[in-house]
Amino acid sequence: MIYLHQEYLERNGFKNPLVLYNKKTTVFLKPKNNFTDCNYNNWRILSILWNEKNSRTGFYEVSYCDVIHNSFLKPIYVYVWNWDEYEINLLKIISLIKKDNFYATPSNETLFSAWEVFLISSDYWLSKNTSNEFAQCVEKTINYKLSLDSRLKEYVKAKKILELHSVLPSCFFKIQSMIENQDNEWLEKIINETYKS
Repeated sequence: MIYLHQEYLERNGFKNPLVLYNKKTTVFLKPKNNFTDCNYNNWRILSILWNEKNSRTGFYEVSYCDVIHNSFLKPIYVYVWNWDEYEINLLKIISLIKKDNFYATPSNETLFSAWEVFLISSDYWLSKNTSNEFAQCVEKTINYKLSLDSRLKEYVKAKKILELHSVLPSCFFKIQSMIENQDNEWLEKIINETYKS
């Protein structure tokens, strides 16, 4: 989908970043020099959530976090911004992300990025509560040499195996909610492209 202001910027050759004021956006970040390696110490997440309260004006909650092995997330920065502070401050955070040499994983791989974060965050639980069949599926889901379709088939198998458990790690549900009903391509584009003023 193309927005009217996006079309205007493109038609007139403006190279400004297009910041959207969505209700929810999450991107998964890896360092450029380790973009295709599954090195669990290098995942980060940038999450943006619009929060509307009846008693006050809405605001954006923005968190930039490290993924922690067997734990979930450790905040690097957590901010609350009014709508009029959002764009300029988000671009500052993106500058820090770029300075740290992190890039957003492609939006067509958001599901797999979220999956890897879940695997890292739940490694111990998974090792104690899942089967060899699950481990074989996982191995294929994180194999970047396989096609996205092949990886998706293995993901579906692995998820079905997981869902047989009556209890799952809470991060499974948190990660699922991060990737549901969102448009993150705009943020991926801003993080991964260099703009000239």
